[in-house]
Amino acid sequence: MSGFQDPRPPAAATLGSLAADPRAGLMLAGRLGLRGVQLSSGQPGTRPRDLDRSGRRDLLATARRHELEISGIDVWIPLEAMLDPSTADQSAGELLAAIDLAGDLGGVAVSLRLPATDEDEITTTLAAHAARLGVPLVDHAVPPRGRGATRTDRTITPTGLLVPGEIDPAEADSKVAASGSVIEGVGIGIDPPAWLVAGLDVLEGAAAGVQSIRLADLTPDGMRIPPGEPDGRIDPTTLIAVARTGGWEGLPIIDARRWNDPPAGIQATLARIG
Repeated sequence: MSGFQDPRPPAAATLGSLAADPRAGLMLAGRLGLRGVQLSSGQPGTRPRDLDRSGRRDLLATARRHELEISGIDVWIPLEAMLDPSTADQSAGELLAAIDLAGDLGGVAVSLRLPATDEDEITTTLAAHAARLGVPLVDHAVPPRGRGATRTDRTITPTGLLVPGEIDPAEADSKVAASGSVIEGVGIGIDPPAWLVAGLDVLEGAAAGVQSIRLADLTPDGMRIPPGEPDGRIDPTTLIAVARTGGWEGLPIIDARRWNDPPAGIQATLARIG
């Protein structure tokens, strides 16, 4: 309908966090008021080998029935498996299959971690295959491939949120050098907990230009939690705003993996960014 404005907060969430059965997860995602879902190549029912042509069409139709878009596919294969000669072929096969699935679902993005070296054959193969199918690749390497990052120890506010501010001059030159070179067609994705573990400046990374932003936080003792919680360090509204200034236009992905209560955490996050 002309002039229609979607009243739902602009966000997707990891489908596997909502339910073991993808259909149940899609139903719950719709009820929570999400606009999209992020699939996982490791979840039964959304693995590439579980879905033939008919199954892929049915998955898309089910998502649309719940007024959801598929924002992308996560393929979290350990870097060690991608580089080990004994497992590299299997890892490459799984990644290529996920790219094929992404193409069949409308050319959605595939999120993964690529090796830092420029000499690995698997990166070249994946990038070329994705380009042929019109599938964007989003690399969540830390620090970002081809781009350095700044170490930071920003002051925590009384509410526990990390907010933008001046970087201490002593830390201004504390750069983590970039590894690998930029690959055409491969964007940068930021998962805040991974950056916080590495002691890197999440906000600076988001402002420098990204293709995907995750909404998740980390407690001081290393537990993944919803962003904006009192013992966390990320303000989701600020993170989104900073990324927008860097030119990012996508849906933030609420990454509820390993949260104690994913549906409640997703609801809380939607309320904070709505």
